[in-house]
Amino acid sequence: MDGNDKKIILEVIHNNKRFRAIDVRKLESLIDRYNFWCKPFDYDSMLASIKNDVSTYSFRSHNVISLIAKYAYVGVACAIVAIATIFGGVYYIKSTFQDYPISQNVVTSQNGEMYTWESMKKNALHQKRYSRQEMEKWALSKNAALVAYIKTKDSKNYIITIGKRGIIDAMSDEGKTWSYELGSSVTAPIAWSNEAIYCASADSKITAVSLNAGKQLWSKEVEGRLLFGGGMVYSEGRIYAGTANGYLYSFNSISGDVYWIKKFTTGIFVPPIVVNADIVVATNDGNLIQMRTHSGAIVHSIAIGRVTGMTHAERRLYISTENGNFICYDYEKKRERWRYGLHTRLAHAPLVERDRVFAFSSSGHVFCFNREGQMIWRTELGGIINFRPAFWRDGLYILAGQALYVLDLSDGSIKWSYVMDSIATTSATIADNAIIYGTESKGLVILPLN
Repeated sequence: MDGNDKKIILEVIHNNKRFRAIDVRKLESLIDRYNFWCKPFDYDSMLASIKNDVSTYSFRSHNVISLIAKYAYVGVACAIVAIATIFGGVYYIKSTFQDYPISQNVVTSQNGEMYTWESMKKNALHQKRYSRQEMEKWALSKNAALVAYIKTKDSKNYIITIGKRGIIDAMSDEGKTWSYELGSSVTAPIAWSNEAIYCASADSKITAVSLNAGKQLWSKEVEGRLLFGGGMVYSEGRIYAGTANGYLYSFNSISGDVYWIKKFTTGIFVPPIVVNADIVVATNDGNLIQMRTHSGAIVHSIAIGRVTGMTHAERRLYISTENGNFICYDYEKKRERWRYGLHTRLAHAPLVERDRVFAFSSSGHVFCFNREGQMIWRTELGGIINFRPAFWRDGLYILAGQALYVLDLSDGSIKWSYVMDSIATTSATIADNAIIYGTESKGLVILPLN
């Protein structure tokens, strides 16, 4: 963990402290609550280092006069916001939410039923046409820590949002919704199958919830949490989950029965990759380990550096590392095909689109390569890339700093950008013709892409 990471976390602590001294014992839960873009590191060492620094960090108490001044300032700001909301609300609704065919936008009728905006447009001549303000009420109420768009084999589509306190809300194409409370906040991205979603929570549990009914299928305790980049993947009836304590589990996805458990000396902070009959795991000591999915037996191990993300495409693994190496690994021949040193800390898993591969740095750089390791273009954005980007048509959608950028895949130029008035708290999810992401203070944002 470098000084910049420490500064980021200390700033978060400072912002949450408000006007009271922070309880150092709550540091761990505070850190876990935020899905930092910080990449794999020695978790215990980091926590000890921050605890030591908190005592010397500038947490100055406020005198009575400064407190009065601050509260007066907050009061004036609230009054301004209230006035702006009253006089600007109508303009905002009209200018931002024009008619667009996104079946995932939902409104609530007076009797509590949920309708999609698309279905309401079809029935506009036969019943009341609900306002866009009512439609947005649902989205704005979602204080999401995670958003996912799931397409199932039976052609049902779901939007899943999980709040910071672990409340799951699901919405289907038909507008029917369900809610389920995990009882603890989520600490890693979810995995899903055609039947269920799988959530890792702060109480060191993995819980399976049915997609169709929102009922718990099973819940299992594991040794350690799934943290930061997450360490869970679904493949062919099994869930593979890696924890910060170095345990790798293989579960039956329907019953939750454990097939096998493997213990490593260091933690797992990125999701494993399943390739054919093998599973590839990156451990925090810089090793890439290839194992049999049915037994957990290790068949190969190679030192590759701390991995921040992996992507599988056409019998190759594309790997981003903490020290700036971008690697193409042939898992069948168990060797590197090529390696490119980018001299910057890489973040997130690479993305593959057609014949191109994209890597991202934590400082806001985007790199485009061909499959043979030759760089095609690079672009520098104005802020830290907080979450893994997403593709839609010929655009690369990136949340960086307090803006959404759309890059042209051919040359990396910025096609358009959208400045947000609230910091994003989730990755961007592309759902048909909409981009969806959660924000710090504005709930769930749904932007039309047409």
